[in-house]
Amino acid sequence: MHLRDYYMPAESVSAAIPSTGYVRRERRVGHSPLILVHGCAGMGKTVFLAQQAQDWGAPAVYLSLRTEDNDEEYLAAHLCAALAAAAGESLPDNRDVSVREITAHFVKTAASGGFSLLIDALDAVTAPAARRILESIIASAVSGSYRAALAAREVPSFLVRWILGDNCRELGTDALLFTAEETAMHISRQLPPDCAVLNTASGIPLPAAAEALHTFAGGWPAAEAMILKEIPRGREKELHLASAAERSHLRSYIAYNILDTLDDSLAAYIRQTAFLRRCDREMCRAVLHRNTGGEELSYLHSHGILVLPDNTEEYPVYVPAVRQALAGLLSASERRQLTDAAVRYYAENNRMADALSLLEEWGDADTAESLLIRCGGSLIENREFELIGYCADIIERYRMPSDASALGILGQYYYYKGEYPAMERAFNMADSMFGKENLYSVWRGLYNGILKFDKNPPLYTANICRFTAYLRENGHPLPFLYPEHQAQMERVLRQNISPREKPIRVRRFGNFTVTLSAEKRDIPWRTKKACEFMAFMLERDGKPLDRDHLMDALWHQSMPESAVAMLHNIIYSLRREFRDPVFRDFISYRNKCYALDTSLIGDDSEEIISVCKAVSENNLSEVLAHAALFSGYWGKYLANLDCGWANNLREYYDRAFVDGCLMLAAHCHAGGSYAKELVFLQNAAEIDPYSERIVREILYCHIAMGYPNKAKGHYDKYCALIGEELGIEPSKWLRKEFLACFSENRT
Repeated sequence: MHLRDYYMPAESVSAAIPSTGYVRRERRVGHSPLILVHGCAGMGKTVFLAQQAQDWGAPAVYLSLRTEDNDEEYLAAHLCAALAAAAGESLPDNRDVSVREITAHFVKTAASGGFSLLIDALDAVTAPAARRILESIIASAVSGSYRAALAAREVPSFLVRWILGDNCRELGTDALLFTAEETAMHISRQLPPDCAVLNTASGIPLPAAAEALHTFAGGWPAAEAMILKEIPRGREKELHLASAAERSHLRSYIAYNILDTLDDSLAAYIRQTAFLRRCDREMCRAVLHRNTGGEELSYLHSHGILVLPDNTEEYPVYVPAVRQALAGLLSASERRQLTDAAVRYYAENNRMADALSLLEEWGDADTAESLLIRCGGSLIENREFELIGYCADIIERYRMPSDASALGILGQYYYYKGEYPAMERAFNMADSMFGKENLYSVWRGLYNGILKFDKNPPLYTANICRFTAYLRENGHPLPFLYPEHQAQMERVLRQNISPREKPIRVRRFGNFTVTLSAEKRDIPWRTKKACEFMAFMLERDGKPLDRDHLMDALWHQSMPESAVAMLHNIIYSLRREFRDPVFRDFISYRNKCYALDTSLIGDDSEEIISVCKAVSENNLSEVLAHAALFSGYWGKYLANLDCGWANNLREYYDRAFVDGCLMLAAHCHAGGSYAKELVFLQNAAEIDPYSERIVREILYCHIAMGYPNKAKGHYDKYCALIGEELGIEPSKWLRKEFLACFSENRT
């Protein structure tokens, strides 16, 4: 039975449901806007579409897809015809209208007209361009524009994400199985009216026969089970529904009356392919290591064991009742081996829905682990965590995996789920299989460094840098990370690791050094002026400097002739140090100006200089983003240089450090984080120990933490310090502030 393309009014839907040959199954599915029913031929999928449309009580647009619809123009024409019939309008020739416009108009019309959409043979369309059209139509149903019921032999891969996301109600074979009552009704329709027994020869009452058939067929539709009686085995071995019901030995009949007449190889082939559910030529070669010959398929079809599809591109399928009986003839070890091989084949061919279906029915921990080993990396890459979770559920029922790679996949899955103890356990087990640092210990350390970063930023900053360096040097990938954790890791790396290794590294805080990265050695300074020249040129950030400017800045007290000679000697000696071809023209002289090629330089001080600018601009958000820089003093700027311009910059950066610490301390105080506030204040006091403002903030921080004795002790130490070193006493303002905070605490 096929519904009539392309339009069916609400009052005519029930007329499409046949009165004979099928049973009206009451399968209510609630108010889901998108329903998928799938199963092999003869399960009644098309009837289900009509019944569902009847339940919805809305006019139905019906599309029965065909192989031709793999061409997007044919599919567009199909949509045009359906749209014209449903909406009572016509469209221009689709050669003049884009496929996108046709699709959009179809969706708009279906939504505004209150139609329900029925799509049969959905999996007939496999071409990417045509499938995208179907996806856009179905996506509109998911969004609630209209209701849609779909039918397919197998679950199309593009529907998996909606099924897993609970946006599509999936009805598989189990949802279409017959009840015992429905089986009896079906049998009765095959018999003359008022017939109480199955046939006069057996005399079996109809209820008993129906119950037996329902038991043997496992609830499969009686229309499929009835095919058994059509197997031509000769008069003496002819199988009737009556004899099958009477004996209650369907498997025994197949084993002794069908398989025993075949050679062992063909009998084994039939049992194995029945377990695999269909005769897929490629699958038989990969899993059974056997080609599927046309003679074998013809034999199985002629004996009612296989159903050959009309479309030659589709695979033959077993009659459900026969398939169930044949698969049951395999031993447990045979089923396990076939499951493992078939799941591997499905996974390697990106047919995860088939792999999971087989796992659900026959899978065990070994099979699930094998799937993770072979396909876990691609599942992580494609964010198929629901599929990994299914394997994890199977594994957890039996044992943890014995393979490190499977444990690594599970560790990432548990991180995704937020189950950190399970994540730790999985990585620990993988790590224990090695005697030294390895991929899994590094992944564990990286996860812990990110998750626990706020507890000890300096420690976990070092760990994150070390572990990411290990992965990079050994060519290993990063584990799965949530976007916010990815951003956090990248922020830490930006603060501590150069984005790329440049041939020259400079360090300005502490002693000024210039390092050749490849040789891992510092440039030696033949004179202090050579060091000062390089530092001064770096301060100009690559901008050209004429000789007069250099003379005024570096040799303002020297005789001009002597200064010029020293400059030439310095440049000559430095160029000898940068003799590698990569440094060609590193120190250039053009248009009577000297300049450095800063593209070759990686500056370790770049982030500090940037955050100091943020402090001077009172940019609290930027300072907070780089708060880790203020966890310890970064060192005197150009500490090994004693010259006017360097001393001025040194004071600027020291003041920026102190002011930045005070900004962060004030932020922590406002948020009640007094312990962090105290750290920033103490760091500021190390650079400016005589600041009464800093002393006052430390006093109030101790009071806020409930330590008045520490506040008094700090005040006394400060008084002693300035008395011994400066010969002065605290100002009246500070004494007043101290007494006020101490008095407030005591009251």
